[in-house]
Amino acid sequence: MYTGLILKESLKSDDILKDKEIKVSKIESWELGDKAADFQPDTWTAVFIEGAEKDIEQVARKISKAILPKWYANLSNETTEFVIFHNKIFKHQKGNKEEAEEAREYGRSVGIPERQLDWL
Repeated sequence: MYTGLILKESLKSDDILKDKEIKVSKIESWELGDKAADFQPDTWTAVFIEGAEKDIEQVARKISKAILPKWYANLSNETTEFVIFHNKIFKHQKGNKEEAEEAREYGRSVGIPERQLDWL
């Protein structure tokens, strides 16, 4: 099984959340208070997802097409984490700081605030 998190505000359309390979397990609303970037809204809708292990790569590709620039989403299974940007996917073994840093560097390059590059 894979699990993940997508912010609804990061999507071009929420149609991806209706995909047959994605099950929404929980939705939360987060008030940011102090926004990290002007392009981000004051409230985020956190959509927790899960699905069959065999679908993780395909779901990552679909999210990459659906997510807006300057945002990212995460998927993971027991051993691997996917950091998904618009048209770009990074995959690293959980706990591998060097591999995770590649995704952080890319996030910085596309304008994601440093304090939001906190995976691992």
